[in-house]
Amino acid sequence: MLWKRKSRRMNPQPGQSYVRLRGSKVLERVRVVDVCLDSFGIPHIHYNSTCLREYQGESENQRVLAKSTFCERFRPDTAAMTAS
Repeated sequence: MLWKRKSRRMNPQPGQSYVRLRGSKVLERVRVVDVCLDSFGIPHIHYNSTCLREYQGESENQRVLAKSTFCERFRPDTAAMTAS
């Protein structure tokens, strides 16, 4: 039997920050730019991503994920919440 991880109850909004750990030394920090519905009515999160690498600095790009996938991969950035 396969168990699917339940996504957290999140409602990403433009301007909010989220993080995830990619590999052992890469932190991905994202800021939500927009939340849109596609032509099938599926919500998608448009976000700017910054990957912080221990030895290579950082890289930035724009990405899009379905809301359900975004909520499974990312968690709220508590450091950004406490700074504001």
